[in-house]
Amino acid sequence: MNTNLAWDTSSSITYVHHENDMPRDAPVVIFCADSQGLNLYEYCITHDIIVDGFIDTERSALENGAPVFRPFNLHLLDASKTNLLIGKRGFDEFLPAFEAAGFKGIYVAHPFAQGLMARTKTPHKLKPGQIYDAMVASAPNPQHDIDIFAGDWLSEIPLPNTKSGWNKLFEGDGRLAWADEALGGFKGKNILELGPYEGGHTYVLEKTYGAASITSIESNPRAFLRCLIVKNLFDLKVSRFLLGNFMEYFKREERRYDSIFASGVLYHMTNPAELLLQIANKTDQVFLWTHFYDEALVKSNAEINPRFDDSLTRYSKLGSYSFPEYHFTYRNTATVVGHLGGVEKHANWLRLEDIVGLLKEVGFTDIQQGRLNREHLYSPNVCIAAKK
Repeated sequence: MNTNLAWDTSSSITYVHHENDMPRDAPVVIFCADSQGLNLYEYCITHDIIVDGFIDTERSALENGAPVFRPFNLHLLDASKTNLLIGKRGFDEFLPAFEAAGFKGIYVAHPFAQGLMARTKTPHKLKPGQIYDAMVASAPNPQHDIDIFAGDWLSEIPLPNTKSGWNKLFEGDGRLAWADEALGGFKGKNILELGPYEGGHTYVLEKTYGAASITSIESNPRAFLRCLIVKNLFDLKVSRFLLGNFMEYFKREERRYDSIFASGVLYHMTNPAELLLQIANKTDQVFLWTHFYDEALVKSNAEINPRFDDSLTRYSKLGSYSFPEYHFTYRNTATVVGHLGGVEKHANWLRLEDIVGLLKEVGFTDIQQGRLNREHLYSPNVCIAAKK
């Protein structure tokens, strides 16, 4: 993938990084920097995402399965008639042509790498992994804080006149509202948050739902520093961010919490059952949002299926409960900015029924499921609220 694309070449084209943010009334170029272009196109059609066609639709014209944009296609660029789904070749070269043809937006769609592709529009032109460390000559403003990690941000920071990432974790994330209702409210509770990433959920737990205290543990140093920027920008009073491995924290910390909030961490664990056991030792209620293993859906997903190795599936036991664990390998753990995974090079995924079974095994008796999504581009996922 070319990570040095000229994202700021055009002033009239808007970049979006999630299908929910795609404009419904303007022609859009869909950019898939991957060999799964055809698969993504079919996904868009199935989910009524605005795509009318793409260049070189014949399989003979595909390059390793991805649609290819070629010079002789220029005459086909008619924004009034079609949207485009293209592969990575020629994207930066033909960006002016997209603008000239009247396209208003570019949707950056790349499974497991949207965080890497999300680029802050900044004059600093940072390369991935760099930190902006030049002296700042202008008056203080939030964009200066954000631009320290320009290009790293996955989240959209909800401050006026700022540019950051694409994911609306700070506003409009229905998972938190569901969790608040399912667990009887976060107000006044002492919460342990696992893996805050950029502090979006931390912000909502404090500002919207009135948590009494939040201890939030993040193992990614760059994400931890972005959390500190968020804490400063929004003047978070009851939230404390800690840098480290929460599994090691569990070993030495005796404190119990009213609630544990664990969004997007279970499927990054090499021993997910041990995490559930440790959670049960520290709280009587937990919220989980997680992907889970579904054989039929995984096998039919050309993006995620290669990440699983059936020969490494292992069969484990916790107490009286036996269950399989499915070996998942990260795409590229050497990519500092793009890696959104765990501390190891792989993880072990659980089936949904085994997550529920393990929660019961470790002592949770009231288990609710919600917001089940079996059609997610990456893999199925679910919200779970469990209480003793």
